[in-house]
Amino acid sequence: MPRKKLTVKSILLCHFYLFLSLVLLQPAFASQNTEINLSKLGGTVLLEADYQRTQVNMELAKLPENRWRPFQQADILQGITNQAHWLRFTATNPTDQAIHWVIRGETSFLDYLEIYYRNDSGTFQHETYSDWHDFQQRQINYRTLSAGLSTPAHTKTEVILKAYFIGNDTMNLRFSLYTSDDFNRLSQRENLLYGLFYGAMLLLVLLSLMAAAILRQIKALFYAAFLISSILCWLMVNGLGFQYLWPHSPEWHNQGFHIAYLIFGFTALQFGRSFLFLSQTLPKVNRLFIAIQLLYSLILIAYLFGYLENVILYISHSALATTALLMPVVGFIAWRKRISYAVWFMAAWLIYSTGLILTLMSTTIANLNWGNSPLDWLQMATLLESIFLMVAVSSWIIELNSEHKKAITLAHQDPLTELGNRRLLQSRYTDYYNNLNDRSLPLFMLVIDLDSFKEINDNYGHDGGDVVLKELGCLIKQNCGAEDVAIRFGGEEFAILVALNSIEEAWELAERIRLQFANNPTYYCNQQIKHTLSCGIAEVLSKDVQLNVNEIMRCADSALYKAKQAGRNQTHLCESPVGKS
Repeated sequence: MPRKKLTVKSILLCHFYLFLSLVLLQPAFASQNTEINLSKLGGTVLLEADYQRTQVNMELAKLPENRWRPFQQADILQGITNQAHWLRFTATNPTDQAIHWVIRGETSFLDYLEIYYRNDSGTFQHETYSDWHDFQQRQINYRTLSAGLSTPAHTKTEVILKAYFIGNDTMNLRFSLYTSDDFNRLSQRENLLYGLFYGAMLLLVLLSLMAAAILRQIKALFYAAFLISSILCWLMVNGLGFQYLWPHSPEWHNQGFHIAYLIFGFTALQFGRSFLFLSQTLPKVNRLFIAIQLLYSLILIAYLFGYLENVILYISHSALATTALLMPVVGFIAWRKRISYAVWFMAAWLIYSTGLILTLMSTTIANLNWGNSPLDWLQMATLLESIFLMVAVSSWIIELNSEHKKAITLAHQDPLTELGNRRLLQSRYTDYYNNLNDRSLPLFMLVIDLDSFKEINDNYGHDGGDVVLKELGCLIKQNCGAEDVAIRFGGEEFAILVALNSIEEAWELAERIRLQFANNPTYYCNQQIKHTLSCGIAEVLSKDVQLNVNEIMRCADSALYKAKQAGRNQTHLCESPVGKS
């Protein structure tokens, strides 16, 4: 068989394939440097390590050596697991002084962290840290499981970590290495940031409780309950609740997560139902929310009685996801139903839902290389959501106040002329009467009545009569100041309550209105309607005269009666007020 001749082309191809093979196979044969220089620590994420996972009951002495492999970024988030996860690395101190350093755990819900360590191939020492022990038993007063070690000068410390849960839970193997000084600074910085977060949340709770007490609105109370449940969830997640509030209750710290999540979902749905008036605007959605709340309640009761322990993790996370997906959708539908403040509700839940969904994905799906960023975003999103919801509540309060003022205005307003009515006159006169000592000007009552108004209605119809009444109402408003009270009693009778220097000024005001009305006929359907009015004036409140509400009407009416009797289209004074002192 003839031999093939080697050519330059074939040699180059062989080199290329060899190079490509080395590149592709390099990760499989690569050895990882697992030594960490302690003099260069600064929150270093532990990646230079070997890794393997075993059953939880595996001991260090029986750990298979051939199972170790390089620890990679994708190994940090393991998703939901019930296995033990081992990390092995060496810390080197090249300096002339001992270095005190800290291994910091990322999450607050790790059940157990065992640490085996030895200096320069000595005997392994063993420490166990657990969330199932009282907080005071921790070596370091810190919210997550962390351990402090010391490496002498020019010495290596071999460290093996074992992290695991009692049952199924979401494993995060992000451990960071700090010098003791850097760790203390980190702790102080975290305390400041968490203080700002919880301070802002508690301020929102206080404001909502004040709104509930002052306005007597249960919606604000439901919002406060929702905020408190959010705070409870974050105290659990951050580990600050265990550190400061319930340090002797490790069972609550470990098992209360799911209870807090269910309470959060329940209060969120209750606040949404109340705030968006779902029973009226979206009754089917309201019934759905009630059904979900009932389901959450049954799950919570079953869990408290010892059931569902194997699946509560999935159920509580599903409850959070369900709430997060429903709320922005319902907010959008309510906004389309012309509930104006629902746009803030929708925006708030969109922010929160995005962070929550990303966090749930990162904690339940292995190999998502997101680190703790989604959880940090979710906590910031919680604060933003709470602020947006407070804006929504404030918008609702403003709208409620506007509607209240509108209702009061309508209750005190004549719908035809948009002047006040008898109720407004009585209310304002009572205010004047109660504050008599604070007022320097006397108060006068002008009663105005259209002359021969029945004839206008007979000749031009009631629509024509209404136009005349509106014209007179506009004329009265034009001649009155902001503090004057102008009303229509009903029919063709009007009144003005005005504070002036003297009876002469009251006379001038009445005459000005009378003459303007008489000299400016009303045009209706191409017809000219001529009209006049009569007016009676009475001094009703001053240092010398104090009349009650009924007396001011009788006094002014008596003057008006005289004007009518004298031939109409004129003004008369009440000469002897009945309440004159």
